[in-house]
Amino acid sequence: MRVKLKSGRDQRKFIERIEELSGENVFACYQCGRCSAGCPMASEMDLLSRTVARAGRPIDLLPREFQILEFLMRHSGQVVTRTMLLEQVWNYHFDPKTGVIDVQISRLRQKLDKGYDRPMLQTVRGAGYCLRAPD
Repeated sequence: MRVKLKSGRDQRKFIERIEELSGENVFACYQCGRCSAGCPMASEMDLLSRTVARAGRPIDLLPREFQILEFLMRHSGQVVTRTMLLEQVWNYHFDPKTGVIDVQISRLRQKLDKGYDRPMLQTVRGAGYCLRAPD
C-alpha cells in the first residue's frame, strides 16, 4: 500500500497515528536513538515548514543558520570541517579568509543551547564542528 502525503502536516498526522497504534516513538532523539521528545538533547527539524525545535521548544533560525544546522544534522556524530561548510552551505570552493563561519556557528550555538545544560553543537579543536551528545 502506498500513501501519498501532500504536506508536512499530513506527514505529522501520519506519524502520530503510527505512534498511537504502535505505542512507540517513530522518531527518536538523533543523539542517542532511544529517548523521547522530552529529552533536552532531542531536536526536530521540519524541512517542509523550515522549523526547528529542541525538546519541543521552537527555535527561530535565520536561513543561513537553518542551512548550517541541516548540514550538521545530516552529518550528526561526524566532524564537519570549515571547508565542508564553505562548500556545502556557502557554495564557496575557496577559503575567503574571513570569520564568517565562526560568527554563524556562534549565533547558532547561542540559539540552540540557550537554557540547556548540555550543548548540542561542539567544537572539535583543530578539526571543525560536531553535533553530538557530550561525554
